[in-house]
Amino acid sequence: MTQCNNCGENWNFKHVMTQYLAFNPSMDCPSCGEKQYLSSKYAKRCVAATLLLPILMLLPAFFEISIVAMAIMFAIALIAIVSVHLFTVELMCEDERWPGRLYDRMADR
Repeated sequence: MTQCNNCGENWNFKHVMTQYLAFNPSMDCPSCGEKQYLSSKYAKRCVAATLLLPILMLLPAFFEISIVAMAIMFAIALIAIVSVHLFTVELMCEDERWPGRLYDRMADR
């Protein structure tokens, strides 16, 4: 489960789910209050998992698959994607998503 890099406290599932649904790249540790950021490794893993859906959309073009089978595959894929997103969260003390923080520097002007 998710662990704070500052205090080492494990986060419970409810807190991770709340932060996940907020679509916020920074998360406050429930124990020490320190701001934590999603790691770039985690972000890459999530993008790879999310790319599964467009690949599944292409399957009917190559194979004869019924609508019911496609609905079941999409449901399984959605559960797998959410699981990857929630159960493999990796945090960093610093925001490393944008090297050089170009957008922050532009906003400061």
